[in-house]
Amino acid sequence: MIDIAIRARYFSISTDSTFDISHKEQLSFVVKYLFNSNICERLIALSESSNTTGQSLFELFKSVMEKIGLDWNQHLIGQSYDGAANMRGPYSGLQAHIIKENPKALYVWCHAHRFNLIVLSAVGCCKEAVDLFGYMEKLYSFIVGSKKRSDIYRKNQSELYPKKQLKAIKRVGTTRWMSNSFALSTVLETLEAILDMLEQIKNVEGPVDFKTGSELIDIILQQLSDRFDKNTISVMKDLGLLSLKRLKEVGPVPQDAFSKICDVYGINQESVRNDYILLKSVIKDIDLNLLTKLPAKLHDDCEEYIRGSDESNIEDEEERQDLNNVGSLRNIFEIINNMNIKSEFEHLYTIIKISLTLPTSSCTVERSFSKLKIIKSRLRSTMGQNRLENLMIISCEQDINIDVSKVNMIQNLYLFLLNSSISVPFLAQCHI
Repeated sequence: MIDIAIRARYFSISTDSTFDISHKEQLSFVVKYLFNSNICERLIALSESSNTTGQSLFELFKSVMEKIGLDWNQHLIGQSYDGAANMRGPYSGLQAHIIKENPKALYVWCHAHRFNLIVLSAVGCCKEAVDLFGYMEKLYSFIVGSKKRSDIYRKNQSELYPKKQLKAIKRVGTTRWMSNSFALSTVLETLEAILDMLEQIKNVEGPVDFKTGSELIDIILQQLSDRFDKNTISVMKDLGLLSLKRLKEVGPVPQDAFSKICDVYGINQESVRNDYILLKSVIKDIDLNLLTKLPAKLHDDCEEYIRGSDESNIEDEEERQDLNNVGSLRNIFEIINNMNIKSEFEHLYTIIKISLTLPTSSCTVERSFSKLKIIKSRLRSTMGQNRLENLMIISCEQDINIDVSKVNMIQNLYLFLLNSSISVPFLAQCHI
């Protein structure tokens, strides 16, 4: 796996941290690279860190890169983390330390985390939504803050929904992506029980006046600009020229096209621009159906749907093409490889490889944490770090074939040493 990443030349890194069942801070490292026209994301390390400052994370990052043999000073082109200060800090964050030694390692704030913050800001613009979630937060505090009220809430559920499992009122949080949805669903599903509980409390304790909780969301739209790095935005604008829509546009190509991304990665801008003009001129000769194909594993009946489109009153060919127009840069990359025309677009091909290798989110890292909770459970809370890391890699990268000959060789060596006069502490030092 590491050999393939090294041969790929360009790679990006994503990392995040979480607490395991033993309350140890675990950092997950995921690399992204291209192999045989496929985008690969692989878990390469899981390391424990008691100190999560930017400098400490940087030292840990360098040790992981040295351990697995990846030359990050030369071939690291991107890094993606969440919005924590120790990760994205412009002066002492992990990304700042890496960029100081490798200016090509463009930092991309995880789009999934950023999109979540934008949605929260959008919700914050709606007074009704703010009031709704404010009331829900007050409702949570009102019920959970009293054992008596919680007991009444549970009893009402048992009486009104005898065949359903009891639900607990959930808190509205700003860090959990789905907390708003879960909290609202619980309120809607147990609304009658909540209303009956409030009526009973009112009859026993008397009416109580609560203020509207509009202070729950403290994010304003002016802060959105702080979440987008100017350097990243300029590079993304350059990459936007490679979309199928921009390639099919008729008109002159700007003189400063791809100037920022070429400046970051040290590529001749004029050569890239000339390759782009050439690609625009031949894009009409390329089968656009190959560029706009839907993944077969997602829509197996796509062709059947299009063939039967006359029954659904779709007669225009352009409307029919809009149904499956999901053209992506990856499809263009595959066609250039399949048609073996990389030499004709040498510089632009490098830009395409870089764009596909750049990280867009740290979701793969978050998914590795789900495996961590399964592997290191309450019954295996004392597991050593080396064993945990190896089991994590085996579990997350199941599609990689294991070299059985090497495993048998190590097993035979272990049995030989075990039966010899070599002491057990020596075997432990050898990590066999």
